[in-house]
Amino acid sequence: MNTTPFMSSAALEQIKELTQMNCDSHDGFGYAAERLAEKHSTISMTFRGLAVEREVFANELRSLVSVYLDGQSVRGSVAASLHRTWMGLQDELNEMKDISAILTEIERSEDGMLLAYAKAIKDAHNDTTSSMWIRHEHSIAQSRDAIRSWIKRGSSDGITPS
Repeated sequence: MNTTPFMSSAALEQIKELTQMNCDSHDGFGYAAERLAEKHSTISMTFRGLAVEREVFANELRSLVSVYLDGQSVRGSVAASLHRTWMGLQDELNEMKDISAILTEIERSEDGMLLAYAKAIKDAHNDTTSSMWIRHEHSIAQSRDAIRSWIKRGSSDGITPS
């Protein structure tokens, strides 16, 4: 007798996509934190915290579907797009271009995640996934807003070398 609750393949795909996006975000924030540590320690510390948060989100999503997925890949088309954005960020960091340009790329990645979460919330089929996704979305929106604030302040105080 199968006691596994049903989850549609569309819902599983959304969860897989969100998982991969959070994995990419974790890696990207970790990489950015490392590259910015010397000249922008405040931003670096924030990014380290966001990397940990995104790892937690990915693990929560993994545990949600561990019953349904049997070692399947978590790549998706939106996730791949976000991954390319993070790779662009890594190129920016490698060249150590203007910090505002780097933050703008990160903001764009956060916007992409928010769109994916908004769709997932709209399509949610149960309260468990919906409440988790709303919590994740709220936190991602807060980090995106903080990044926007740093961009708007420019070098006046928030993103000057520490």
